[in-house]
Parts: sequence; structure tokens; C-alpha cells
Amino acid sequence: METEDLGSMTAAFDMESIVKPKKVFTITSGIDENKAKEKIESLGAILDNNISVDNLPTHVIASKVSRSEKMLLCIASGRWILHTTYLEDSFKAGKWLQESDYEFGNPENEIIDLTANNNESKMSIAARKQRIALEKGSKAVFSGLITYLALPSQKQLSFLRLIKAGGGTVLEELTTETMKTLTHVITENKYYRSHVEGKAKQLIEYSIPLIQPIYLADFLTNESTPLVENYLVEEYKPLWNKMKEHQTSNRKTRKK
Repeated sequence: METEDLGSMTAAFDMESIVKPKKVFTITSGIDENKAKEKIESLGAILDNNISVDNLPTHVIASKVSRSEKMLLCIASGRWILHTTYLEDSFKAGKWLQESDYEFGNPENEIIDLTANNNESKMSIAARKQRIALEKGSKAVFSGLITYLALPSQKQLSFLRLIKAGGGTVLEELTTETMKTLTHVITENKYYRSHVEGKAKQLIEYSIPLIQPIYLADFLTNESTPLVENYLVEEYKPLWNKMKEHQTSNRKTRKK
């Protein structure tokens, strides 16, 4: 009796260990939620549009790739970004089909023109690249990014979520101590004087770039790491350029 019970338990454990995790979908704007929900649930998956950093889907269904917060969160966290035809064709087949055939950014399908060099093609390529990298065990796209958001509290949330979804860190305070580990401070031109000007000289001492938020989206979607100099807050540029000139002068002096 004991042997049979043990065998049953082992068999149950083996079955559980090979069960694939349930697919959790979210959809982007322009897709009928009720129809999508019906089709997704008929194939044994879940539709959840209330996504957050702690509640991310496994798959995104979209008619196009855009710079919406939802899309950027899912790209940063390496989710499947799939064309709407994936859901339609899977529903017709009565089973989930191979995702890669419908994945934005896959050069082996014709979902979009990846040679167009526009925002959608760049983001599609980045999305697939990030998904594959994370599946292979690589670090998340924003890992190593330690930031402070010098923005009004109501403007911080979307950037906070994006950075965390991509494995980055957001510090709550801008002090001499935190500057020792900071890699970037993010603000907008109009908030420079009210939120960070008093700390600008200290930031320069630690060679910390003060950049605009668009840097995050470009960091996520560009093939190469964008130059911080192209994203500096306008009033910070003179200080940054002076620091760089001083560093260059010191290097030349040491070579002599």
C-alpha cells in the first residue's frame, strides 16, 4: 500500500514538473477585448489587461508596435510581442500555434518590413532580441542602470515602472552618498531649476549625466547604446562639456 501511494505521488510530481506555465495575454488598443477574451479562454489561457511590473503577461497581442507604456514594459521584460493574426489563426486551429511565426521582429516572417528603419521596425527588432537574450540567461536590458528621477511625483510612475521592468534600479534620494552609485539622473528641461539645479555641480563631480526621459526608450530600442551627450538637459550641457574638456586636458597632460 505504501509503495503504491509513493508511486502515485511520484507520478503526480512528474506530471506537474512537465506542465507548461499558463499563457497570460494582454492586448493593445484597437483590439476588441470581448472577442479576444473569448478566443483566449477557449484555448485555456488568460486575458489580463491590468498589467504592472509585478503582474506582467507572457504574451502581447498587437496590431502594431508602439511606444505605449504597456508595450515598452513588455519589451523591457522580454515578453512575446505577437501580431493579432496569432490569436486568429490559433483559434481557427483549435490550439496555440508556434509564436515565432507571428512575432514582431522575426526576419523569417513578413509581419512588418524590418528594413524600414522606423520606430516600429526598431522596436520590433529590440523586442525579439530582448526576449531571446533573457531566455538564454542574459541580464535584463536596464540591469546596471541606477537612476534617480528628478521629476514631479505624478510624472515618475511610468518611468519607474519601465526601469524596474527592465531590471534597473531607481533610488529615492539624491544625496552625496547615493551619487557614489548613481549612473544617471533623469529629468526634463522644464524641471531642471526646480528639481535638480542645486545638485548640478555635485553631479558633475561624480560625472553623472543629467538626461531626458526619451533616453530610456532609445536605450531599450536602439541596436547600440545611445550617447548620453545627445540627451543631456539643455542647461546642464555647459557644465558637462566643461567637465569633458577638463578630463581630456588632464589625459593629455598625463601622456606628456
